[in-house]
Amino acid sequence: MMTETLGDALPAAIAKVSELIGAQEAQAKELDEMFKGGGDGNRMVASVLRVKRDVAVAAQQSGDVVAMLRAYQELKPALDLANAE
Repeated sequence: MMTETLGDALPAAIAKVSELIGAQEAQAKELDEMFKGGGDGNRMVASVLRVKRDVAVAAQQSGDVVAMLRAYQELKPALDLANAE
């Protein structure tokens, strides 16, 4: 049985959340075409995810293991959501 290391899990989480941000932005655009302001909620979600992703990238670049672990935990709910789709 092989376990995933933080060094492997964090970059994968960053990539997955980046995909989710793109999906939220695309869905926001589609909703805006249907009615004015329809995608505002999706854009808000994308903004929050972008901040969390950027914090994770900064933690990864710093090499601070505690910050990396915290950042991964912050991304975990978004990963669960992305994997449920």
